[in-house]
Amino acid sequence: MRVKINDLEKKISNLMDRPCNVNSSRLLKSIRGKLGYLYEPRTQWLREGDKNTRYFHVRATSRKKKNSIERLKDSHEVWHDDKNEICTSTIEPNEDFDLHYIPTCITDSMNKNLNKDFTNAEILAAFNQMDPRKASGVNGLPGSFIKEHWQTVGADVSRLCHETLRDVKDIYKINETLLVMIPKIENPCDMTNFCPISLCRVVYKIISKVLANLLKEVLFVCISQNQSMFVPGRMIHDNVLIAHELVHYLRSSKNGPNKGCVIKLDMSKAYDQVEWRFLERVLLKFSFSSDG
Repeated sequence: MRVKINDLEKKISNLMDRPCNVNSSRLLKSIRGKLGYLYEPRTQWLREGDKNTRYFHVRATSRKKKNSIERLKDSHEVWHDDKNEICTSTIEPNEDFDLHYIPTCITDSMNKNLNKDFTNAEILAAFNQMDPRKASGVNGLPGSFIKEHWQTVGADVSRLCHETLRDVKDIYKINETLLVMIPKIENPCDMTNFCPISLCRVVYKIISKVLANLLKEVLFVCISQNQSMFVPGRMIHDNVLIAHELVHYLRSSKNGPNKGCVIKLDMSKAYDQVEWRFLERVLLKFSFSSDG
């Protein structure tokens, strides 16, 4: 909806810059009507959403019903409706993947740089790169609060980050996380149909961001040229253009049934499906130091 609203607002802006005539006036009126239709749900929510009205209770009941997981199907196609069984079915056994294809590419000098002590400037830079409006973790403390009062709490936050990164503090004390299951489809039936979103504490996010910034310096060595995302200097548009050209070639090719086909593959180890044990094996295979 946000994309539709932005497109309509751009069209209105373009029409306002053009010379006025009958056609442009009609088009402007039509677009404004569509824009008002898209804004109406928000307007109604702002008007009645926080009041003890029938509208509020209907929305709350509908949202609760939609976000509840009443039953799930496990990997053996067996349905579970008991809460304990649902929790058990979400834990799948680890698959034994062959990692021989992963190159040993991290050098000793890279490991030395990765194991260096972090500075206060790196911690502050990582915090400033974060969106302070993101949802808060268990303690309910948002990033906007820390950003607003950095002069007061900044030293304590930096010290906690340093102690955690140097293994002086136990990270489990700040790693308590809320998990929100976002359905990928209309009627999800198993865990593959959900995308878990972690609502972490702000300090945990800062530590993760500091480590991510450091890893960016060696990502180009570890990640294949075919992967164009998450690596500085690479753009996903390259792969989009290549895919478009290939599909166009297949559609326009005159080789009949021998012209080829397009296969959509779903990676089994991506985003929410990577276990810590598997990730550790991959990092060691890349030759990352185990002393960090």
